[in-house]
Amino acid sequence: MPGRRVRGNDSGDEEFEIHVDETPPTKRVRRNKYVGEEAADNQEDGDDVESAPEETENEDDDDEDIDAEEEVILPTTQSSQHSKIAEAGTIESIELFDFMCHAHFKIELGPNLNFVVGMNGSGKSAVLTAITVCLGGKAAASGRGTSVKSLVRDGASQATIIIVMRNKGEDAFLPKQYGDRIIVERKFKLDGSGSYALKSSGGTRYGSRKEDLDQLCDHFGLQIDNPMNILSQDFAREFLAQSTPTTLYALFMKGIDMSQLEADHNLLNEQIATTTTILETREAGVAALKEQVDAAEKMFATTESARKTNEELDAIKDEMAWAQVVEAEEARDAYNSEIAEYEEKLRRAEEKVGKGEIKLEEIRSQMIALRARCSEIEGVELQPIRDRKAAILKEVNAGKEELLRLASDNRDLMDQIKRAKRDVIQCQKAVDDEREAQATNAAGRRVQHLEEQKRTIETNLASVRALGDSIAAEAEEIARNRERKEHALADASRRAASLKEDTFKMQAHINQQKEAQKDGVRAYPDGMQKLLDGIERNKWVHKPIGPFGMTMKLKYREWADIVENYFGRNLNSFYVKTYKDKMQLQNLMRSVNCSSTIVFSTDDSPFRVDEPDPKYLTILRAIEWSNESVKRRLLISHSVGNQLLIKDRREADDLMNGRSKPAHAHCAYAISADNPRKGFRIGGGAAGSSSSSPVDQWNGQFRLTTLSSAMIEQEKQRLKRMEAEFMEAEDVSRTLRRELNDLTKQLADCESQRKGNVRKISRAEAELRKIAEQLDEVDVLDDGKLSGLLENLAVSEQAQITLDNSYQALSEERAELDRAQLERKLLLTAADKELKELEGKLAGLTPQLDELADQMSQLEAHTDHYRNQVPKYRKSLEDSQARQKEQDIEVRNITRMASQMCARVEVTKSRAQLNQLLNTKTRVLQRLQKDFDGQSVAEIASELDRAKTAYKNATSDIKELQELVDMLTECLDQRITERERFRKQICLRVRYNFQQHLSNRSYKGRIRFDHKAQQLIMKVSPTKESAEAAALLAKGSELSASKGKRGRNAAGGNNKGLSGGEKSFTTICLLLSMWDAMNCPIRALDEFDVFMDAVNRTVALSMITKSTNESADKQFILITPQDMQGVKEDKYTKIMMLHDPRTMRNRLTASA
Repeated sequence: MPGRRVRGNDSGDEEFEIHVDETPPTKRVRRNKYVGEEAADNQEDGDDVESAPEETENEDDDDEDIDAEEEVILPTTQSSQHSKIAEAGTIESIELFDFMCHAHFKIELGPNLNFVVGMNGSGKSAVLTAITVCLGGKAAASGRGTSVKSLVRDGASQATIIIVMRNKGEDAFLPKQYGDRIIVERKFKLDGSGSYALKSSGGTRYGSRKEDLDQLCDHFGLQIDNPMNILSQDFAREFLAQSTPTTLYALFMKGIDMSQLEADHNLLNEQIATTTTILETREAGVAALKEQVDAAEKMFATTESARKTNEELDAIKDEMAWAQVVEAEEARDAYNSEIAEYEEKLRRAEEKVGKGEIKLEEIRSQMIALRARCSEIEGVELQPIRDRKAAILKEVNAGKEELLRLASDNRDLMDQIKRAKRDVIQCQKAVDDEREAQATNAAGRRVQHLEEQKRTIETNLASVRALGDSIAAEAEEIARNRERKEHALADASRRAASLKEDTFKMQAHINQQKEAQKDGVRAYPDGMQKLLDGIERNKWVHKPIGPFGMTMKLKYREWADIVENYFGRNLNSFYVKTYKDKMQLQNLMRSVNCSSTIVFSTDDSPFRVDEPDPKYLTILRAIEWSNESVKRRLLISHSVGNQLLIKDRREADDLMNGRSKPAHAHCAYAISADNPRKGFRIGGGAAGSSSSSPVDQWNGQFRLTTLSSAMIEQEKQRLKRMEAEFMEAEDVSRTLRRELNDLTKQLADCESQRKGNVRKISRAEAELRKIAEQLDEVDVLDDGKLSGLLENLAVSEQAQITLDNSYQALSEERAELDRAQLERKLLLTAADKELKELEGKLAGLTPQLDELADQMSQLEAHTDHYRNQVPKYRKSLEDSQARQKEQDIEVRNITRMASQMCARVEVTKSRAQLNQLLNTKTRVLQRLQKDFDGQSVAEIASELDRAKTAYKNATSDIKELQELVDMLTECLDQRITERERFRKQICLRVRYNFQQHLSNRSYKGRIRFDHKAQQLIMKVSPTKESAEAAALLAKGSELSASKGKRGRNAAGGNNKGLSGGEKSFTTICLLLSMWDAMNCPIRALDEFDVFMDAVNRTVALSMITKSTNESADKQFILITPQDMQGVKEDKYTKIMMLHDPRTMRNRLTASA
């Protein structure tokens, strides 16, 4: 069985060589990519390699060791199985903007093998240059320029490179942050400036520094500046054509990071040598220190007479040291009472803050309840009364219409009564004529006489009754007129009183506005000017702000009365930020007798309020604010941003009570159509509900606006009109009062006439009864005519009586209607009274709300004061605790120092006493020191201590340095041994892979590593079979003969006899072998086939494809200007064809 031998030298200059049989192996050897983790397998028959005949002397030193390494590594070096495709650390795509020759270019890369194909000038090399520059490499390393600014495309000012890297699996870099992809973006300009950006797959930037990119490259093991990882076009040509053994060796060592490791070991060796020199120097000085100790001990032995005194001094010093400890402990314990005091203050302050917050919550609850009560009065109690009043008014109006109807019926009935009376008179005359004709005898004359008396009495009775009816009708009319006059007089009196009050108020208002024109402070309570002057004179932590009204200005004059009524006395308030300023301002107010509300708050942060749509005017928007603190307080306490101002009441009602009520609107204010200085408040209840209350005119001086001279003149004209209206109302009242007196007198006269008329009727009816009795006594014959006339008279009289009864019924109905109308008016008056009472009750709740607001403000100030004190007390407590802690540390330090001197002793004297005793003993010792050549016992003892300490320290230092040197030497030896072993394994791996790649062309070859000369030497011999195979592939006899000749000439292993294609193929085999020994996940090579002929290129492509596919966890980017016939794309291999970007731009321009 042909054998294989590997020779080496562990001394650092080992040379290795491999001879390969001419027959390729029938079965490939399994290989594992991780060096040092190989498992020994049985040697296959086809794996043996013959030893080369050209072995140097230094290759015979360690054959057995190298063969042992070979047995372990080589069987596991190759594997026919694909490794898992890398999920992280490889490039997914590259996108270029204005970079080199590309205006915009994007290429998608596969995870394993990528061929970038294109003609010269198509920008292939820009891909590798972009990878180098974008991933942190220098522009000079790409061979395309000295700086990045030279890589900006002509005509552009900035270039951009975007590389998308895969980031999945267990090896992902910060996957929670970046996701499945990492986008690396680099921009640079013509002026040389530039920037980096690391983004997630979603575009979020997480890094912008070069250090962030370096961290990414370190994580994935990317060595961008390593020329063996990314071989640029120029470097690839040089590597393929002109690489020397020394250059190859340096590149190999750099590629596997062995150069840096060796440099680190050399530096460690230098440190060991330096430390050894220092150690030798110090050892020479130890003997001198030992002599000094011996001499000091001899001197100290002669001081026995003074040693006791010195010991006493030492005892005193020990006690003094522990006396300091006692004093420090007492000082530490003194802080306990201070800490307890601050803890109690902190507890009380926190308790007051807690109680204050509870009370504040109670006040807020009360305010919410009061506001709810106001809403309840407006929406629940007032509205039913308003509805009842409206119903009563409707009934009153209906009653008036019914009275008018009855008056019309009364006139018609009076006309009928008059006609009935005429009929009775005519019938009575006919009866009288008939009776006169029948009066022929004495009985007849008697009857005639009685009848005449009866007629006379009846006529008089009818007249008296008619007069009574007339008097009753007249009295009723007078009573109605009197009632109307009374109501009219009451209305006129109220109107006159109201006009009089309005006139006085208007006059006062005009006078106040005249004063306000001169001095705006006069619109505020008395003493305000003195208060403001006092504020200016005094010193404050923060100057009080106020009164509030002076920081506000109303934009719209027509809303002055409503807005002034809305704020009320709150416009006189002041705002302070500290408790000290609050107390000072209260004292100042008492001194000038000017009391105003003080709002205290330390929170001055911006306050956000949800406002209605901007198309609506609110109190907040109607005012110009010159102070944000005042604005903030009124936003909180008065909700000025949620109060709408709408001139038309009907519009306000529809808006607030409809289904389209504006969001964030609490209520609305409208101006009265009768009096522009009055208005209405319309609450926003549920849909369809209505709740409104009147707003009276403002009786005080305006604080948010002042009247101009022209406006004051208009007010004066209005005052004149009001005075004229008042005089007119007074005249009407006087006239109505006179008329009412006259009607009262007329009503009394009618009553007197009625009573007299009743007496007359009674006498007439008695006389008629007497005549009727006399007529019954006289029997007068009647021929029937008189009976018929009497019957007609009776019918007419009955008709008159019926009409009288109807008139009486109509009068009674009218009286009943008058009574009902009067009851309705009384109900209307009661409803008005209830409305006024409820409106008064609602108005009475406003001061309660104001008082609660004041209490809340005071309580907030009180709570804020203690809330501010809490951190101060806590800070003081922490300071005391810190000082106690420092004192405790000082106690421990002093105790430690005292313990170093001696064990703790009982302190029986004070420090002063001990100091006095120390001085006494010191003087005694000084007298004894004269016997020691001017040296004191303490000095001699101290000298001995110093000598012993120096000797001890020197001995300890030497021991520690020796241990350090031994440890470093042992560590360096282990590292060098491991480095040599690792280097052997890598070299074996490269040599074996090299011969495996050569076997694809049936070449024989070897690699020799001369570590002493730092050379990598290749020896390749194409065989005859390889030359014949090349000839068959080339299909040319001349090429076959040439190849065969070269094969024969090269059989002796002379590399100079190789053709350019064979050299390129051999170098590619070396590069693939070296790549397999490197751990960078990305490898790139530009124009790898530049010197290859077709045959070698075909074999090289097949070899590259197979080798790279077996290393699926690595990404390969190979660039060539030639076509890729014979190479098929699959999941491991991807081919990308590039076109000349200039040609593409010209085509686009032409097509446009």
